[in-house]
Amino acid sequence: MRNRPIALLASIVATVVALNLYFASSSWETPSQQTRRGFTAHRYTVSDGEDYGYVLFEPHQRLPDEQLPLLLFLNGVGENGTDGVFQISNNFGIAIWETKRNFPMMCLAPQCRDNWGPHSPDTQRALALLDWIIDEHNVDADRIYLTGVSSGGQGTWDIAAAYPDRFAAIVPIAATCSMDQETVVDAFVRRRLPIWSFYNDGDEAELVEGNRTLRERLLAAGLSPLMTEYHQQGHNAWSAGYRTAALYDWLSHQSRSNTRRMYSGSGFRWLLRDASGLDDWEQQGDGNWTLTDGQLRCEIDELAAEDGRLVLKTELGDEFEFHFDFRAAGGADIVLSLDSIDAPGDDLIVAIDRPEHGTGGVVHEPSGQLIGSTSPLGQRAFTADRWNDVRLSLRKRQLQISVNGVPYYDAQDPRFAGRRRIGLQASPDDANASAWRYVRLWTRNTSTTRDTSVATRGVDR
Repeated sequence: MRNRPIALLASIVATVVALNLYFASSSWETPSQQTRRGFTAHRYTVSDGEDYGYVLFEPHQRLPDEQLPLLLFLNGVGENGTDGVFQISNNFGIAIWETKRNFPMMCLAPQCRDNWGPHSPDTQRALALLDWIIDEHNVDADRIYLTGVSSGGQGTWDIAAAYPDRFAAIVPIAATCSMDQETVVDAFVRRRLPIWSFYNDGDEAELVEGNRTLRERLLAAGLSPLMTEYHQQGHNAWSAGYRTAALYDWLSHQSRSNTRRMYSGSGFRWLLRDASGLDDWEQQGDGNWTLTDGQLRCEIDELAAEDGRLVLKTELGDEFEFHFDFRAAGGADIVLSLDSIDAPGDDLIVAIDRPEHGTGGVVHEPSGQLIGSTSPLGQRAFTADRWNDVRLSLRKRQLQISVNGVPYYDAQDPRFAGRRRIGLQASPDDANASAWRYVRLWTRNTSTTRDTSVATRGVDR
């Protein structure tokens, strides 16, 4: 009974979307004829002369002659058909419709008739339609994104692996790839394709295990994909995934040329993959740092002990990215240090706090001055007793931090300049309850060894 209002609301929204499309497209106008913004339905004639229905979304705030990115959506099998509209009635379309007045990019939703296999007729029609839309609507071909749910999410993995040069980023939801994972990883590494996937840990075991294993293979190969694993039962990860505002901000910053420029010739190095990785770090303070089953912990027995620190010996330079997963149990927050090499003692402290612990931020250690505080939305994305994907990057004195894909801190300051080393810090109050994993580093000088020999095993979430 408690789910009836939600189901009723979804039904009403789907009906409104369908009615909007009906009145907007009753004459099946072509894109060159159609000037209405928002959702419109169209027919496209494929090479064999058959009509093919699809839905196009064009932002209401688009400026004349503005080149916009485009998100290509692949529906799930439950929305297969030939009517040309039903493909967006149950998930993606509803989420976009809720924010249609301010949605920042174009969306293209062809309808699958059979399957989204990498070389299927449905896929070939969709790619041909995409090329036509790019030309007809002045779309930025450098910023084409691919997403899909369930069977469409599987198609997202597989099609992107088959055509990695076509897309600037992909967002598969509630799916894993059907192709051999080694083939998929090879394709994505060649293109250094940005990925953000969503799924539920209570979905089918094969799907969950496939996502976890694929992530480890991608990490081992030098990529750093975002993967959001919701702690909930069932298959529906799209309702939350497509309502993640940070997703579209993240997408809007992805372009093929920018990815090629930023990561050319180097990838992420997976630090602390096994116990030997501790040799690259210097242990300071009273903490005893250990690495077991891929999880890093700091053990501090006495409450009066000084904070434990683990400092990476590698010089980061003034342009780097440092990513890791952090599990905060009890009252734990995240504290990082950026230790100056050029001016010893002129260090920065980065505090990533949960909302109940006040405002986090970056502190200039010698002066104690707060350089900048953190985003409330970013703080809310930081959860206790779950793994959090934390990312810190420093480029051209611009320090950016995100938590689970949500921007947490973004500021530019002269004090961010110079060569630095990074340190992890744990306090006696929370060290024994906290854990790090998948610690990885990218710098201009990073060299990555190709290795996808990751055992298929469960990953503790």
